[in-house]
Amino acid sequence: MNILKLILLILFISLVIFTLMYEKISSQSQKKKTKILDNFDKPWSFSFIDDDNIILSERTGKIIYCNLEEKTKNSIKHNLKYFVNKQGGLLDILFYNDFVYISYAEDRGNNLSNTSVAKAKFNTEKLEFTNIFEAKDQYDTEFHYGSRIIIVDNYLYLTVGDRHNPDKAIDEEHHIGKIIKINLKDDTYSIFVKGVRNPQGLTYDSQTNNIFISNHGAKGGDFITKIEEGHNYGWNEVAWGGKNYVNTSIGPTWKKGFTKPSKYWVPSIATSSIVYYDSDKYPNYKNKIILGTLKEQDIRVIDISEDDTEIITVKVNNNNKYFFENLDKEIGFKIGKKYIFDIFDDSNKGRPLEIYFNGKKLDLEQEKGDNHSHFIFNPTTKGTINFKCEYHQGMGDNYIDIPVQGKFNNEEIIIKVNERVRDIKINSEGDIYFITDAGNLYKLK
Repeated sequence: MNILKLILLILFISLVIFTLMYEKISSQSQKKKTKILDNFDKPWSFSFIDDDNIILSERTGKIIYCNLEEKTKNSIKHNLKYFVNKQGGLLDILFYNDFVYISYAEDRGNNLSNTSVAKAKFNTEKLEFTNIFEAKDQYDTEFHYGSRIIIVDNYLYLTVGDRHNPDKAIDEEHHIGKIIKINLKDDTYSIFVKGVRNPQGLTYDSQTNNIFISNHGAKGGDFITKIEEGHNYGWNEVAWGGKNYVNTSIGPTWKKGFTKPSKYWVPSIATSSIVYYDSDKYPNYKNKIILGTLKEQDIRVIDISEDDTEIITVKVNNNNKYFFENLDKEIGFKIGKKYIFDIFDDSNKGRPLEIYFNGKKLDLEQEKGDNHSHFIFNPTTKGTINFKCEYHQGMGDNYIDIPVQGKFNNEEIIIKVNERVRDIKINSEGDIYFITDAGNLYKLK
């Protein structure tokens, strides 16, 4: 009998372990990758010419024309003067209106380089490129070229990394650490966004006319976000939660005066390419960002939709100076759990008297012996909300409105691919293709 009980116990434990394993796996996508082509040498980017053919850039210098049905590869000659180092070489490539656009680490002589963009009429034999943009200055560092390009309404947008010169990322005298907007009619350009470290993803949502980037942080602080002209993300005065690789502090996650990213990761997942998915082929992915990672070696499907703005009204007493001197706070919450949020820090003696969430009054708790005020609520939505406190003149001195800037779903569909994902593209049928640092081109099924 004891032996029988032991056997039953072992079977029960095995069943529990299997169930837990199954539940963990089922929380991820069950999609499989199918290898289409391989043996590329440090591939960086590819672009669909049509659903059967792509053009691909190898960082080490080749541009390759590939037929996906016949699984053939043919090198295309070109005239680019490129510089290959740890992260430099031929970078992002884009086929658009019978032209090929490419970003690359241009050899500026004397072991110096920087990011440039060139354009050539499409030809499968040879591409005669002409530069349309050259980032200011040149550097002897081998990192952070950025490089991603998209075209929207006859403007080309280019990401340029900080080239290991972070102090110049918010300085408009320099192009590094910026998103550049180039007019394809006359090649004039302007700085669109500044204060980024190494933005390795760039995509466009044609339905909402929004542009999104992914930014590779330091040791933590990767983020994705919608960008608008004039945004300043603050690198390296802020580090979005990250640290230096020697584990020293860089700066706060965020501070007043800089734009707060929509979603960021600490520790780092090493964000790379992103693409906006607007096809009906995979309904669970529609209107979401598909993100590749280097460190985690996976593909993530992320909901970046924003809910309508909601108002929390805070009634405060006359002693409260917090909101007038510190106008920004972040509130996070999780589904099914009560979340306590500190309105004030230790140095503030004011307290809120009433708080409403979607018109419903929230319970307040005041801890004895300190100056904290908390509100407790049990939301039905999972995610993180960022609030920007704004003084509302019409309601009198004792009221402040806090509009929600954006609500983003924290749930991610994770597709483990076990290779460093470098670039992701979608064809006209909604099929998802990606290349990896291992030199492989895959299709998700």
